[in-house]
Amino acid sequence: MKRMICILLAIAMLIPVCTAWAEKDGEALIVYEAGESLAKEWSEMLGLKQPPIELDCTESVLELVKGDTAPDICGYDFFALKEAGMVAAFEPTELMKEDMAAMPQYLQDVLRDNLMTEDGKLSGYLDNLDVQPLGFYVPDAWEASPYRDMTPPSSVEEILDFLEIYLETPHDGFCFIHDATDGWWGRLWVVTLLMRCWAIQSNYAKIPLRYNNPEFIRLLERTVDLFNRLLKVEKGRKNQKGRQLFQDNLFSRGPTGNNLDTITYASLIPWRLTKDQPPLIHVMADFYCVRTGSPYEDRAAELLERIIPGREAYCSREIRPLIYEFINPDRVDVEGFNKMILKKLGGKYSWKLVTQEFIDSIWDIHKYAVPAIVPDDYQNLNDHINENPEALFRKLLDGEVTAADFAAKWDEMNHWAEPAQ
Repeated sequence: MKRMICILLAIAMLIPVCTAWAEKDGEALIVYEAGESLAKEWSEMLGLKQPPIELDCTESVLELVKGDTAPDICGYDFFALKEAGMVAAFEPTELMKEDMAAMPQYLQDVLRDNLMTEDGKLSGYLDNLDVQPLGFYVPDAWEASPYRDMTPPSSVEEILDFLEIYLETPHDGFCFIHDATDGWWGRLWVVTLLMRCWAIQSNYAKIPLRYNNPEFIRLLERTVDLFNRLLKVEKGRKNQKGRQLFQDNLFSRGPTGNNLDTITYASLIPWRLTKDQPPLIHVMADFYCVRTGSPYEDRAAELLERIIPGREAYCSREIRPLIYEFINPDRVDVEGFNKMILKKLGGKYSWKLVTQEFIDSIWDIHKYAVPAIVPDDYQNLNDHINENPEALFRKLLDGEVTAADFAAKWDEMNHWAEPAQ
């Protein structure tokens, strides 16, 4: 219903605009989920007098292309358009070749596998991306801990195996991880990590995403049981003394949550349930493409090339100097970023928020994990979770519903798309 209302509003807003086109015999560039400044620049390049029409509805682009407002350039639903054969292929420009050659190897692999055609053309271009492992183990803390002779976990199953040992052995001076033991939200965070891992591996294996599966249910039962037990021992950060052995994937760019140690991508934990699965790292990429059939199809390379200087201009803005660290880590001003953030925080914190070692390790991501692009329906898993009635998760974590009932109910409540082919 929300999608229908959204598209009706968009159509209603376009009616007077379309009338103006007819009167002036003009044209306008139609963009879907694109930045305002970039859309304006494209229009100027094309010599269009009418301002660009920006569509940002939640309606699928495959529905939009059927109507009179088919977008010319899309910054969302790239994979849906690609599967439908509706993205224009083009020869990469020299600037694009230079841009890609300057990227880390893992990202070059992503672009080759997702944008490159068999004859060496491109079907789109990268605007921005985020990269997330499942988490990290903390090397210095691990080497100093009673568990130094154990191999650090590298899968969900191994994390759970280690947690059983951790709960039964003395570990003075060390804690497990901050976020997982921070009350209700900590437990919810751990469950959603498991759900995301299941989704990412399902998509990579090209099998339908279904949680009502005996293996997922088994892992969910262990996760809930062990982290409920951990919560009794390390409830909240005030009860966590010493160095944490693991770090989440959310905000850290080097320092751990209690600022006692640091991490790099050499200690990442990949998205995999068991050690025999491929070690995946979640890559969430924003690709722009030009629709086949657009009157500007033959200018696709020229238009999409403007993404590159746009990135550089945005990088220079004070507010987000780290936004493209996964594309061009060599351009990150670590010292300047730390000074800027600490100044904005008004001296509330005194530690560094980013380390040079962490940024440098981005170049070596390909040595530790396989990049996995996850289409939009899988990227939106957290949106589904946030929209879900909190009661279902509370009942699971408080033992009022079984893991099997939770999995069955979750699949019943959500419609999951088939994996990308």
